[in-house]
Amino acid sequence: MGFYLNGTAAYGLFRRDCASLYYVDKTLILEELTAAVETDYDMSGSTDASIRENPKYISITRPRRFGKTVMANMIASYFGKGIDSRLEFDRLKVSSFSWYQRHLNQHNVIHIVFNELPDGNPTYESYMTRIKNRLRTDLKKAYPAD
Repeated sequence: MGFYLNGTAAYGLFRRDCASLYYVDKTLILEELTAAVETDYDMSGSTDASIRENPKYISITRPRRFGKTVMANMIASYFGKGIDSRLEFDRLKVSSFSWYQRHLNQHNVIHIVFNELPDGNPTYESYMTRIKNRLRTDLKKAYPAD
């Protein structure tokens, strides 16, 4: 698929992590994320408590070296349409949920890594330009104009 939209890089990294001798299954967080994905609500002026409980935007934070990248790769691998990740997830805790198959590889996911500059990008600005151009290309390919 695309470079940023439904790419396969996150899956390759997640697959490698899953095969590690010391992999810890943290797929239960997908239960909370799936609830947010399934919630269809209008944020405009609503005081409904369920909206506050299921936010539209989610930030996952952890201290340095506590697995944010592993978790981001897992989330992109589960939701993203880029590659069939059933072999990895079928053996993990998330596979026991009723909604597991309904969301596995069924969503468009944009996955961008910001923690290092790739070769050929000497500055952060050049890296941001590269991201914008590649993301624009991915989106045009996925959603062609009429």
